[in-house]
Amino acid sequence: ELGQAVELERQVLNPDLGSVGGNTSIGNLFISRTGDSKFLTLSLLCTHKKCTVDYTGSGFECPCHGSTFLAVGTATECIGALQRGPAKSSVQA
Repeated sequence: ELGQAVELERQVLNPDLGSVGGNTSIGNLFISRTGDSKFLTLSLLCTHKKCTVDYTGSGFECPCHGSTFLAVGTATECIGALQRGPAKSSVQA
């Protein structure tokens, strides 16, 4: 089946994205699989001085100056929202 072959290819090429909830980073992008055919991408560049932020499992943290960003959206804030500066804005989706 073509659909099964495409899914198998996706899992082989990037097994971290093989199931909903899986995530990976490629270059300066963080990619999370949010549904069967839905993905979320975020820039991994801090909006303060463009350092590459680290995914900590519970959020994103800038190793240069300590800014932190949300990894999980809430009712009032989206994924990538700024939690603590010195950055002044959220990472870009």
